[in-house]
Amino acid sequence: MEENLSTRLIDQCVLNADELDHCLERTHLVFRGLVEQADRLLAERGLGRAHQRVLWVVARQPGLPTGAVAGFLGVSLQALHKTMRELLDRDLIQSTTDEENRRLRRVSLTEAGRALEAQLTEPQRAVFAAAVNRLGAEAIGQWGAVMDVLAEELGSKAGRDGSGPQ
Repeated sequence: MEENLSTRLIDQCVLNADELDHCLERTHLVFRGLVEQADRLLAERGLGRAHQRVLWVVARQPGLPTGAVAGFLGVSLQALHKTMRELLDRDLIQSTTDEENRRLRRVSLTEAGRALEAQLTEPQRAVFAAAVNRLGAEAIGQWGAVMDVLAEELGSKAGRDGSGPQ
């Protein structure tokens, strides 16, 4: 049944299969290039992309409960535990008890965590800034609309509903 829906969507698309494949190829290549430097910096520290994802989320919403971090990333608390523990042990994040609900743990970046997160994110931000400078805000707005629709199609909570970090 899902295959029939996929086939119908592809058949109804204004792009042909080769053009869709080209979109996918560009997405893969751009993503690889976008994360290459960050992956290298993380590997030098014995960390991986999961660590960067946590740092990125927590940098944008300091004091977020651990469960909300897991929810945004689409992983269980159990799956998040090892990554969080490694970041805590390396003094990149800190965890505090919520004053109103003692069972709730809130996380924020330490100074070292903010520095690492910036080192990972700034080159990526610069690539986007260069694209905006070349194409203009209108083109980036159109790209953003495509990304929002892709997020919706994939069921991502990071789409237009505003549930992701701002």
